[in-house]
Amino acid sequence: SLPSQHSRSVSKVLPHLEPLIQKGLQAVGLFGVMLKEGAKNPTGTGADDENGSVIRTIKLLRSKASSLLAIAGVCLCEYTSHGYCGNLHEDGSLINTASIDHLSDVTLAYA
Repeated sequence: SLPSQHSRSVSKVLPHLEPLIQKGLQAVGLFGVMLKEGAKNPTGTGADDENGSVIRTIKLLRSKASSLLAIAGVCLCEYTSHGYCGNLHEDGSLINTASIDHLSDVTLAYA
């Protein structure tokens, strides 16, 4: 929904990027989007799912376009049912330690 920003499925990323890499593209930004109905949950477990689009795209780019820098947004908001980037108490306040731990897990999964 942002101007000049596009979503691509994992299978369409490389065909889209190859001509741009040949023209000098050096980096690409990756941000996760949950497409399956009902896949979001309160803790955002989809963020570090090995079968998720960001992790699959990072692996694909490493193997097929290793010169390209992949910059991945480490966030939970797209994966949580409440839309916030962290785990929440029932009153809506942030569970800081659990949120940091999960964000660390996502970072390691992307690394």
